[in-house]
Amino acid sequence: METTARDGFTLVELLMIIGIIGIAGCIAVPTIMQILPKQNLRSTVRDIHSALTVARSEAGRRNTFVTVMVSPDQEHTYKVCVDNGKDPFTNKSVGKAGNGICDEAGNDREEVLQSGSRLPNRVVFNPRIGPKGTNFPDQSVSFTSRGLPTSKGLGIGSIGLCTAGLDGEPTQDCRKLTISAAGRVSVSRRKD
Repeated sequence: METTARDGFTLVELLMIIGIIGIAGCIAVPTIMQILPKQNLRSTVRDIHSALTVARSEAGRRNTFVTVMVSPDQEHTYKVCVDNGKDPFTNKSVGKAGNGICDEAGNDREEVLQSGSRLPNRVVFNPRIGPKGTNFPDQSVSFTSRGLPTSKGLGIGSIGLCTAGLDGEPTQDCRKLTISAAGRVSVSRRKD
């Protein structure tokens, strides 16, 4: 009996490999689709926590108000600005210092320190915290030169973020960023 060398794979072997890859893909894709929004939520919470911490430290360093504004309506983003009422280039007055608004009037504007990009896909502000995802008046909090929060209330408040379902509605997987009266920012997990 002569033995012959075989090169390559048989059709049956190739079909079995393709079947195994297909089954693995069917198992992996739903898992990845569940993990991705949770990872985006964690990342966004870290970014906003960092923005709040930067605002607090910059307020002390610059000896002025620094404001974090949340824009949950059309933009779904946030912004950190030096809220001193002055244009950073011309030093002209563009608004009231410490008013909790990043004033922009034509070319005159207060200095923007950090501008967050649009919230990632399937991450939304939590309307259960407040009507616009935060319980701060005007969706902003300012830090004084002493690092203490202030807003049109006590300065104590929260910003809420959730993963969203395919319909865009918030799910039960939420995080809450809370600013204390001392200016500390803490993160807690919420299951609403």
